[in-house]
Amino acid sequence: MHSAAAGLRPGRDSLPPAAVGRLARQLGLPVEVLRGYGVSREQTRTDHLRQVAKYLGWRPAKSLELKELDEFLLARAMEHDSPSLLFRLGCEYLRSATVIPHGVVTLLEKVGTARQAAERETHARVAHLLTSERAQGLDGLLVVDPKLKSSRLHWMVIGPVQALPNSLGGEVEKLKFLRCLDADTLDMSVLPAEQRRHLAQIGRRLTAQALVRREPNRRHPILLTLLAQSAVDVLDSVVQLFDQTLSGSESRARIKLRDELAERAKTPEDRLALLDEILPVLADVGIADEDVGKLLREKIGMDRIRAAHASTSLRLPRASAHAGPLLHLHPPVPPRCWRRCGSRAEPRRSR
Repeated sequence: MHSAAAGLRPGRDSLPPAAVGRLARQLGLPVEVLRGYGVSREQTRTDHLRQVAKYLGWRPAKSLELKELDEFLLARAMEHDSPSLLFRLGCEYLRSATVIPHGVVTLLEKVGTARQAAERETHARVAHLLTSERAQGLDGLLVVDPKLKSSRLHWMVIGPVQALPNSLGGEVEKLKFLRCLDADTLDMSVLPAEQRRHLAQIGRRLTAQALVRREPNRRHPILLTLLAQSAVDVLDSVVQLFDQTLSGSESRARIKLRDELAERAKTPEDRLALLDEILPVLADVGIADEDVGKLLREKIGMDRIRAAHASTSLRLPRASAHAGPLLHLHPPVPPRCWRRCGSRAEPRRSR
């Protein structure tokens, strides 16, 4: 039954050595004994297979079983496009249904038929979205743009390397371009989620030249799915980049604030020493008021007074002493960026 489940029909002159060795170990017989199995009588293998299948409840594949197999493979082909995976899933289905297939070639042919039927079904489900204008826009993604020096497809799937303001601007431009193509309004729920993910992966993996060589009924569903998925991915990227850029600016602002406070802490030392020399003169009632200025200039010196005056820094209110540098490094996002993202209102600045 192992050979039958794998699609090996009785009557063949040779079987895989691995299958023969496994069967010999299960039966506790030498491999040489099995080599003469079914040689003396041609119907021995067929009769034994029928007896074992009847005993285990297996049945040969008939029209009903083959039709159910076709429906199963079509459903799986709508989710996966890998021939090897579909073949393995088909074998597992036959094993679970206790059905003996007609052979490996028949199963492979059914896998190929299911893949072709899945392509037609996919195109039929998204045909209402593929207007002539949109199909022309999808094909335009594969044309090299002179300004970008690459195709729009390549530009669209390449993400930012670092969280920089320039990267944020580039992602906003992508989002604006995608929304001009109404990518954010595409409803791809007619396709299974696994198939949408698979088609988007194909679109990212293939080059523009490879997609051009594909037929429109295969190329357009891939580009359409990639367009809808990119609208979501780019929007997430814009939000993430904005958050990272804001976090980076805040970190730099905190470092700048720390350095500035440390620098300010050095200045009061000299000013306090100067104040210690000024206060005794001001507190001495024996010194006439008109002589105070002259005495301080002669005692302290104009150079020290000018240096202390030059080091005077702007005193911030206590409530904004720490927020000043942060607000300086966090300018409001230009309204045009939010308009490009489709936001109707700018986010409120955090207090």
